Amino acid sequence: MQTRLSPLLLFVFEAGLWAVRSEQTVIYKRLGDEVVLKPAPPPNSAIADVLWKQNGNLAVEWDGHHTDRYSHFRGRSDLDVSTGELTIQNLTANLSGDYTVMIGGKVLSGSITLKVMSPVPKPRIAVSCNEEKTRCTLTCDEDGQAMDPKPTYIWKFNASEIKRSDNTFEITPETSAYDFICELENPVSRESSQSINDPFYQGNEEAVAGGLKINTGIVVFASLLAIVAGVVLLHRVKSGMWFYQKDSMPWEPGKYMKLTMRCIL
Repeated sequence: MQTRLSPLLLFVFEAGLWAVRSEQTVIYKRLGDEVVLKPAPPPNSAIADVLWKQNGNLAVEWDGHHTDRYSHFRGRSDLDVSTGELTIQNLTANLSGDYTVMIGGKVLSGSITLKVMSPVPKPRIAVSCNEEKTRCTLTCDEDGQAMDPKPTYIWKFNASEIKRSDNTFEITPETSAYDFICELENPVSRESSQSINDPFYQGNEEAVAGGLKINTGIVVFASLLAIVAGVVLLHRVKSGMWFYQKDSMPWEPGKYMKLTMRCIL
């Protein structure tokens, strides 16, 4: 009995075969870099001719005798006629696009998408808080918002990383971090900001400083009290009497002043 595939199964099968045959490669490069575009699959026999195209337009061509370079590929490209590999130097934004190669008059199944982009700038962090200072917003490098493609924002604090698609990060006193760092990342670069102190942590530092001042005052007062107590005890040892006893009263001429002078000396 003959088995026939349903139209839906046949469509899925053919789509799968097309996905296997057609290899899509994406390459990210930064401005000024160099890239090597390789035919896929690589040729398994001698090459008679090579033609590279960018977005359907002629880029570099070898007819078996001469190599021609077109448009912005002049002066910045080299073609290896033994492998079909195309090397492009000093990349600029207009070299981004979809590349296909034809070898021996046949278009190879593999295609390459080249994306040339700028590196991310070194970010900076701005802080704004509400009047009650119960909530603060950290903003990481607003200039990054205009980049294409848009970078990823990474916030680092307490040995943790949080990735966000926008450049703001809201914190509260419960965040409890000593400092924050913002990083910008795209496929070709990554840069970190200078760390900034948690605005709520800075407030805690001021409270701690105030507490230290109070503690210092207490220590000074206790020290003076200890000195006075020492003088009283020394008087008791020297005279055998306390200050409140009649013959050792401080207003009696000579006694208290002499004792005090001896203690000071």
